[in-house]
Amino acid sequence: MPSPLDLSTSLNKLAEIVVKDISKGVKRGTQFGKPFKPNEESTIKQKGHSNPLIGKSNTFTKKATYPITKATKTKQVATIAIIDGADNIALINQTSKTHPREFYGVSDKAMNSGQKSIDYDINKWVDKEIINMGYKKV
Repeated sequence: MPSPLDLSTSLNKLAEIVVKDISKGVKRGTQFGKPFKPNEESTIKQKGHSNPLIGKSNTFTKKATYPITKATKTKQVATIAIIDGADNIALINQTSKTHPREFYGVSDKAMNSGQKSIDYDINKWVDKEIINMGYKKV
């Protein structure tokens, strides 16, 4: 009987990579390699600067904005949420009729990094199971 495949460590690493990638994208003012749409003049006057998605509290650049529920060996799911209050700001930004912003997404670089960790764990598990079945790794 095969041993259970445990991807919890890799899933937790991937969740951390995603949060870091989102925060960095907001700080850079880009997501998916494209700059955010500029703020309206009225928004710039109100905020005192022109950086999209960065308000006085820098909410969307902080790791604490995106709490992670970690995967475990018995629950192979890692989830990323957004803190109460920030979800309203996110919704308003994404559904604005004048300046909709898509700012929740993950870069290909971050996804590839996380995928490598998962691939490694799967390959390690397969190798172990092959040896347990009496075959030799070539």
